Parts: sequence; C-alpha cells; structure tokens
Amino acid sequence: MNLSDIFCQDKAVSSLRRAFETGRLAHAYIFDGNDGIGKFTTAKAFAKLLLCQRTDQSLTLMARNVDSCGKCESCRMLDADNH
Repeated sequence: MNLSDIFCQDKAVSSLRRAFETGRLAHAYIFDGNDGIGKFTTAKAFAKLLLCQRTDQSLTLMARNVDSCGKCESCRMLDADNH
C-alpha cells in the first residue's frame, strides 16, 4: 500500500507528501478519527515512504507523485510486516 492507494483522504495525503518533499517533517504525527477511515493504512504508507531506500535520482523522476518505490528491501519488508 502506497500513499497513492489511499482514497478519500486527499487533504491528509497531500499534507504528508508536502512535508516529505520540503524536508519539513514533524517529530510526530497524530492520525485521529473514526474507526475504519484508514488511519493505520495511511500511517503505514507514510512510514513506508519515510523508510524507502530509493536514490535521489528516482525521487526526481517521481517528483509529481511522491511515493515509496515498493521495490527496495525496506519497502518489501514493510509490505510483509517484517520491518
């Protein structure tokens, strides 16, 4: 699951992406809301983006859609719940 797979949370996802793109990450994030709206899924997708081991070159190529690569060791481990 990547941030691009999250739906109906456009404001939250764009805020997380903007923080990552600008390098202005907070020391903590609170994912709050009703049960079943995707808090855990969004938090896991954001963690995957933060832990992704892709190179800066691939980040430039994906500048329009900042997301984890899904292919590096870190992404695969997170997808398998082994990170």
